Amino acid sequence: MKKITAVLLSILLLFGCKKSNDKSTCENPVCTKELRYVSILIKDGRGNPYALDSFSSILVSEDLVLTGNSNFEDAGLTSMRGRGEYVIATDYNNIIKLIPTSGSNVRFLGYKTGTKVADKVFKVGHDCCHVKMVSADTTIIVP
Repeated sequence: MKKITAVLLSILLLFGCKKSNDKSTCENPVCTKELRYVSILIKDGRGNPYALDSFSSILVSEDLVLTGNSNFEDAGLTSMRGRGEYVIATDYNNIIKLIPTSGSNVRFLGYKTGTKVADKVFKVGHDCCHVKMVSADTTIIVP
């Protein structure tokens, strides 16, 4: 009798439980209030930081501009330009509502003296709370 009870209890536990480690659903996440961003580096052929005159990043699936010159300057991030660092997505623009956790393509366009010198697609995802870079290579080399 004890064996039958143990078997029945085991069956109930196996089929009655839902897997809770599926992070793609993002139901009721507990998040910090910090603002996070993902950025890329632009370098010249010698490995030095490369400052662009203008840039933008676009969520390809939505044809939506995520970042560009105006919000770069508004956020006080202009010092990053001197290091060749450019923000391509932030928590601020609620990108996590538009992309899967596994990521979506974000196209970065960079211009110098009116000429396009950078054009690369990166994969950006999220952890249910904050954006994160999925692409491994986050550097653009400008000739």
